[in-house]
Amino acid sequence: RVWKIPVPKNVQGAIEEFMKEYRLRAKLCSLCGKCKKRPKRFSECSLGVLRGTAFYYVFEAARVFEENLIKWWPWRPPPRPPVLAWVEFYERGQRLYGSRGAPLRVDLSSGTVRLVVGREVAKWEVKPRKLRSLREEVLRAREHGIKFITLIPSHLKYIVITAFREARSQLGTGVLVVALDLNSHYGTAIVIASASADGVKVHAMIRMKPPNHGGRRRVAARLQHLATSLKVSIPLEKRKEYFEEARRVRRREKLLNEAFINSIVALARRWVRWANEKGFMPIIIVDKPDPQSLQGTPLQCTLLRVCKKLENLAAYEGALYWEIRVSGRRCPLCGAKGVKDRENGRRYRCEGCGVTFDRDFSASHRLVLKAFLAFANPEAIKEYKRILKKPGMLGA
Repeated sequence: RVWKIPVPKNVQGAIEEFMKEYRLRAKLCSLCGKCKKRPKRFSECSLGVLRGTAFYYVFEAARVFEENLIKWWPWRPPPRPPVLAWVEFYERGQRLYGSRGAPLRVDLSSGTVRLVVGREVAKWEVKPRKLRSLREEVLRAREHGIKFITLIPSHLKYIVITAFREARSQLGTGVLVVALDLNSHYGTAIVIASASADGVKVHAMIRMKPPNHGGRRRVAARLQHLATSLKVSIPLEKRKEYFEEARRVRRREKLLNEAFINSIVALARRWVRWANEKGFMPIIIVDKPDPQSLQGTPLQCTLLRVCKKLENLAAYEGALYWEIRVSGRRCPLCGAKGVKDRENGRRYRCEGCGVTFDRDFSASHRLVLKAFLAFANPEAIKEYKRILKKPGMLGA
């Protein structure tokens, strides 16, 4: 998991000095080349670049710098060593978790962030509500073996705190399936179902629609035209205002897309953790659209990022991630191809069994059946199809 902590401009100067020294040590470590693996003690470093807790990850940064240097081409900007550091978490003055003596210290109750390097201290405040999910992860860190590391990017707009763990999916007393059918225009159809010794249950059927940016894009295009057009006589100061307003509209669009992605991932995370608590094996199965078919669509990158984040979520929480293509035009009960309804283009009628089904939810139900076929018994598939015959279960 990743959290971005914003950095104000008044402390960026102190952080830049730390980054310069860090990168210098990483370059010296890469030029030395004596250590094939990390030294067990700081005293074993011949140059002394690893001394100090703030520079603990200099060896790893030097290795990444060497790999990027091999791939570098002369017409591109030269690579820089990444700046990695330990992090320590506090709450009301008490240490919760993290490495002692870490340069980055975060108070989760007050939102105070400190970056300590030698005698210099860069201190700023962050709204505690932005650290709420980070606090939840810190409280469960010891039980689940979670480790935290900090990455300081070059632009210094924010500091990235990354949590990682080694989790493996295991067979449990049952199976919980989170099936998602991604669509750029009609939203994401999500079906959550489980199969165990107690029977088969459909927990939720949700359609999450993406934000509509049609009006925002028209406004941004108009403002951009006024800011750059030479046919209209507009003062320079007014053009700058139009340009900044267009940037704000575009930024708002990106934030809404990011919120849409996070809402889908948060829903999947909640059910995956519920499955782990109940002893079920969680499975995230996605009908990923073809990237070539998404070219030119408004949500081209957004849907692909959803898949990437769900795959990362599965690796982090110990779930099984599966991408498979299914057709929502086929009936989830008998598999026959449906006939499209003239009034509603997303509704189909099966000529084999006569049921009416929604195309998006049909794809999600077929994903659940694929997962049950691989990880559950045949009786679970029969019982699930009996549940689908109930009114409203096919989304039509």
